[in-house]
Amino acid sequence: MQSVGGRLPTTHEAIRELASRENAASLEILAGVAFVNDQFLRWTALEVIGCHPHGRKLCTVVLNALSDPSEYVVRTACQIVEEWELPEAHSLLIPLLADVKGATRQSAIRALGATWIDADFRWPSIRTAGI
Repeated sequence: MQSVGGRLPTTHEAIRELASRENAASLEILAGVAFVNDQFLRWTALEVIGCHPHGRKLCTVVLNALSDPSEYVVRTACQIVEEWELPEAHSLLIPLLADVKGATRQSAIRALGATWIDADFRWPSIRTAGI
């Protein structure tokens, strides 16, 4: 599948078909669809990026999706961050802990579990714990 006349695919089936293509052109098309106006096409593109054999080459697209206006896209990006264990997403996940949608907060928490750093949890010293 190629973009036709520079146009990106506009159906979920056409986007999903890119998952089986292991060439640079498919990644380029997926990256383009990840920024279209339709939140559901962005969501599908991100799902395909997450399972594409070379999807990690689009790590920046996944990181950008963490601030997408669509809660579906954000939660899918969190899932990919969790699966890929992307430490570079850590600071981008923190603001999602205050999201009004509980499902988004839960997705962010799961993703943080995969990108955990020691500074996320400070053990009290023995002196301050009164032990």
